[in-house]
Amino acid sequence: MPIREWIEEAKQSLRGTFQEVVRIVRVSRKPGREEFTLMLKICSLGLIILGVYGFIILYLFFVLFVH
Repeated sequence: MPIREWIEEAKQSLRGTFQEVVRIVRVSRKPGREEFTLMLKICSLGLIILGVYGFIILYLFFVLFVH
């Protein structure tokens, strides 16, 4: 493949990606206070659940395999 064709394909690919990013930024909006606090609560709950799950696995590993 000649280098010029490769450069043109790269330009087209970057142009398409840039257009998608611009479209997403246009559609997006800043969340309101209520929406933000709800999202924060849900994410925090998910992190706590994952942490507890990881701790249980670590604890069982030490109890079953180390002692």
